[in-house]
Amino acid sequence: MSKIGFLDSGIGGLTVLEEFCQSNNSKTAVNELSEIIYLADLKNLPYGEKTLERLTAILEENLKWFAQQNALMVVLACNTSSALLNEKIKQNFKQLYIFDLITALAEQIDREHKNLDKIAVFSTLATHQSGAYISNLQKVLPQAQIISIACPAFVPLIENHLTESDFSLEQINKLALGCLQEYTQNLPFEPSAIVFGCTHYPLLKMAFAQRFKNSLFLDPAQALAQQLQKYKFSDQTKFLSFSTAQAETFEAKLKALAKILNCVQYFSNQAQIAKTA
Repeated sequence: MSKIGFLDSGIGGLTVLEEFCQSNNSKTAVNELSEIIYLADLKNLPYGEKTLERLTAILEENLKWFAQQNALMVVLACNTSSALLNEKIKQNFKQLYIFDLITALAEQIDREHKNLDKIAVFSTLATHQSGAYISNLQKVLPQAQIISIACPAFVPLIENHLTESDFSLEQINKLALGCLQEYTQNLPFEPSAIVFGCTHYPLLKMAFAQRFKNSLFLDPAQALAQQLQKYKFSDQTKFLSFSTAQAETFEAKLKALAKILNCVQYFSNQAQIAKTA
């Protein structure tokens, strides 16, 4: 029995947890989890607009918090945090087994999609500036054309509108489509594959599907869920949610997502405030 943590700046990481929950019946699962801890770092939302130096400090603060909760594993359910993970941070947190989205996707592509030739990665500005996706994907697809596109409007669009009474996911996607068309008006090629380089973006799949009708969509959350298949949860596993600020706001967002993501049903307790620094 062990604890696993999921970290994101807001609700995007729930799409990663959703993929994990959907794969919970895997026959290869042998280790039962005692607690699944979700941390929404709303105090520092959005990540995409901060400097890489500041984001690295935030990541270390949050990893320290998970270590204090006696977590054995932490899933960086956030592409920006995944892009910042390096050997120095791993050495500073040897007590934690850290999973990241970018490595997981690169390994999946190496196994299953070696024929891809044109890839577009959509992400936050910080993930885009890190160059992490380009460098990791080029290692497994050295002949492919790979471009990275920053989409700074998407995370605030989702986080800010999700709890408004007159907004639905369909309406959010309609707003996102306008931004997406602007972001992609000068694409050098039509991609054969689209990478959701932010965990919020699977919630915008309707907009992406309308813009890219013939592309393969790659969600790193699915790749990471494959890495977690040996871990499972049961009726005895506790699901705990924390926010670094605005617990009531986070609870409202969970409520809004209850009809979209099945994993939300497991959080029966009120969100707690996490003091990460």
